[in-house]
Amino acid sequence: MGFVSYFVVALVALVLDAEAMDEECAVQSWIWLYVLLVLIIPTTIGFIIGLLQAALQMVFRDESSLRMVVMFLSVPAPLLMVTLGVIGLALWGGMADECFDMYWENYAMLVVVFFIQVCLMCVSALFGILALCAMGIGLINSATKHAGAYINIGGSGAEADNDANIHKSV
Repeated sequence: MGFVSYFVVALVALVLDAEAMDEECAVQSWIWLYVLLVLIIPTTIGFIIGLLQAALQMVFRDESSLRMVVMFLSVPAPLLMVTLGVIGLALWGGMADECFDMYWENYAMLVVVFFIQVCLMCVSALFGILALCAMGIGLINSATKHAGAYINIGGSGAEADNDANIHKSV
């Protein structure tokens, strides 16, 4: 229910404050465009990735192949959250005081939605960084999981035979 309320308020702010795009400060701050992008892109990406995962679960019956595909489909969302969080902080930090005052006097609802979105995207970016690190660790772990199962072809004589037998049994 909270997401629907947030979504409606953001849409109302975008419609009511559409003139904010034509202000002189708009070239510097891009508040209206940021609110639009944060509202539409994560929702759309989540919907598309959900559809792809459902379709791929019907196609792939092999558990390991499905796990690998789902892992790669999980990468865009955290990357997007980190990117939007950084862009939001850059827009917020780069806004001049005169520009902020003008927006606050004329488009207060848009400014409030912008601040809420930047805060949400920063929290999402933090979790996105943690998720990307966990995915990286999982990828490295799965790539090195069977490293000991390879046969040692170096060496000679009985030592090489013992190493080969040890690695085959692992």
